[in-house]
Amino acid sequence: MKQHELVFRAASRLLVATATVFATASSTGCALAHEKPYDAVDASKVGTLGGGYGLAPGTVAPDAQVLDTKGRRVTLSSVRSGRPTALVFYRGGWCPPCNYQIHELSTHVQDFQKRGVALIVVSVDNPGHAVETAKEYGLDFDVLSDPDRSAHAAYHVIDHLGGVATFMIARMGADLEERSGRKHHDVAIPSVFFIDTSGVIRWSHADPDYSKRPSVTQILEAIDRTRAAGNTAQSP
Repeated sequence: MKQHELVFRAASRLLVATATVFATASSTGCALAHEKPYDAVDASKVGTLGGGYGLAPGTVAPDAQVLDTKGRRVTLSSVRSGRPTALVFYRGGWCPPCNYQIHELSTHVQDFQKRGVALIVVSVDNPGHAVETAKEYGLDFDVLSDPDRSAHAAYHVIDHLGGVATFMIARMGADLEERSGRKHHDVAIPSVFFIDTSGVIRWSHADPDYSKRPSVTQILEAIDRTRAAGNTAQSP
């Protein structure tokens, strides 16, 4: 069988799976049709770095230039402003599990605030799309744009999407080049980094399987245990 036929068949199967995602989201009572619950990782896998992605605890948190929702150039360090921070990389506002995660974070923002932890989310979406996400969920935390992938590269969380995945996402109605304003087809490996006041990563998680990520509860528990342990251990 010719290669283009194999690609077409694979894409067709993925499109069927995508249609199932949206049908499930509507029928199971998700707040928005473009949300789809992710699979919370097993407790034994929380705080692991899959596929060689991410940065390990004990690493000094890299700085990078990104864009805020007004299109202004800012640095991650200036947004953190010396605060303990949960830095979350997500694929973009077109991704159903990511939207579910963003929505979930928005409902638990006070749990981060009570701990004195700033919450920052980053994707390759341009500032216009970042604003859409922020307004849709009424977000009370920073939503940053990294279309040039500076922060993504610094934290080793770039997912280079192939032709089949890009085709499937386009059929979902998301034009990756339009969303980022760039010609690449890269998105984030879903990941979380807890950074302390000294700018050191104290806990991290990354998984190349976009359908899996730690729940907000798991993240908060990991932050609490990491603080209580007072060390740089990877496992919470």
